This record gives sequence, structure tokens and C-alpha cells, in this order.
Amino acid sequence: MALFLNKWGDIRGSVGDLTFSANAGGAYIRSKVTPMNPMTAKQLAARARLAALSSEFSTTLTDEQRQGWIDLAKLTPYTNIFGDKRYLNGVSMYVKVNSVLMLIGQPTLTDAPINLACRPLTLTVNTIPTTAAPIFNISVLATVSATESIIMYCTQSLPPAVNFVKNLYRVSFVQAGAEGGALDMEFDPSIGTVNIGQKMHAMFMRVDHTTGGMTLGVPAEATIIA
Repeated sequence: MALFLNKWGDIRGSVGDLTFSANAGGAYIRSKVTPMNPMTAKQLAARARLAALSSEFSTTLTDEQRQGWIDLAKLTPYTNIFGDKRYLNGVSMYVKVNSVLMLIGQPTLTDAPINLACRPLTLTVNTIPTTAAPIFNISVLATVSATESIIMYCTQSLPPAVNFVKNLYRVSFVQAGAEGGALDMEFDPSIGTVNIGQKMHAMFMRVDHTTGGMTLGVPAEATIIA
């Protein structure tokens, strides 16, 4: 999918192998594809979370609570690739924050936080994963409090020449409430295989349980040894 600067108004639909559409990030073009319906356990769980949260926003929250999420969305812009400011709506902000909290096993928030504050994450990788113990041993350079978690997104092991892995990350491990020091972040074998001589790529993020805020990812990679 690619965003483009649209000067011709609202363009939607397909022409040949291209489909034109738009979302909160702006107008975009993507390849025309035949819809698929993946049915893995993780995908079904993710869909269930999104459906449940969307329903809660409309049917469970009070008008005052819904307005709180609308206000938070208005105060929390993001920037697309053209440098344009964009904003989520209230239900999208509610789903965004609480889907992360549900993913890491924390209670959801009905009242919107004041902001999406989360302390920065700095870490070092201490050991190299092996086929016997496919683990990223990391040292977090600021204490992980009882109201925070570290999420590790990981790829399966890949040939050394493969460097574009943005779309290959999957949630692999969550570490909650450790008191700093070294953490063993275990590779989830359901993601794929671990092969000697190949690289494993990981992305680490800190989540604040009280706000649902999440840091930008801190990347790491390692070559698998025997």
C-alpha cells in the first residue's frame, strides 16, 4: 500500500490491478487483491478483541466516557508520510489503546487517560539466540515498573540478505513488571523456524498500563548459532 498526494478529490474503486481508497492517514493506492479470510488462532483472537472493543464503545461507555476518548483523539495527532497531521476518531482511539492492553493481559480503560504518556525504552542485547535456546537476553537501561510491560515482536529466522522485515514481525513475548536488569525474552515457536546461520529480527516496545501508551520500537537482530 502506498499513500499519494491526491489533488483530484475523492477517488475510490479499482482500475486494472490498482485499487484507490482513503483512510485517516490520507488517500492511498494498493494492489487489487482477492479478499482472504485467515483463520489462525492469533488472528481470530485479534478480530475478537477489535469487535468486542468497538461494541463496548457504543453500548457500554457513557456519553461522558465516549466524549473523553473523542477529546483524547483530538489531542493526539499523528503525521503521515507527507508530513500532514491526522487524527483518529473516538472509537478508533478507544480500540487502539485497549487492544494493546488486552494483548498484554491488562485491564482495559473505560475512562480516557489524559494523554498516552510512556517512558522511553533503551536496552542492550546481551546474548545471541541459539537453536537450543532461541532467546533474546536484554538489559533494560531503565527499571520496568509494576505498571509497565515490555513487548517483543519477532520474525522467524531469515536469510542474512533479508533486511526488509517490517511486515514480518509478530508478537512473541510479553514481560510485565520486572524490576530492571536482564530479561530473557523467549521466541514463540508458532512464529516459525529457527535455523543456524540465519538472522532473527526483534522489535521491543514499552507499554504503560495506566495510559495504554506505547513507545516506538527499539530494533535488534542476531545471527543464530548452534
